[in-house]
Amino acid sequence: MIAFSRVYLDNFEHIQASWFSEGKKIGQIALHFGADDFGGTLLEENVHAAANFINTTDAEECRNMIRESGFIPAQRTTLYEILKVEEKSAAA
Repeated sequence: MIAFSRVYLDNFEHIQASWFSEGKKIGQIALHFGADDFGGTLLEENVHAAANFINTTDAEECRNMIRESGFIPAQRTTLYEILKVEEKSAAA
């Protein structure tokens, strides 16, 4: 769906790789199919928690998952203004 969305919805600048419900590995894979936004951390989530589904992360783990996928993490605002681009690691 991500790859199809990237082609069909060409008037959308950004497509998010949702990892929360689908799982972290699916989020990483979605980056390779055209998603350019990994999403972020959640401060409070009640719907999934009510179903006893807990999937947590922090900003450092998000950055690591993006790097592991072969991409360079960047911090952005809700309007997609880039605030900070991570340095490319020596291991990459």
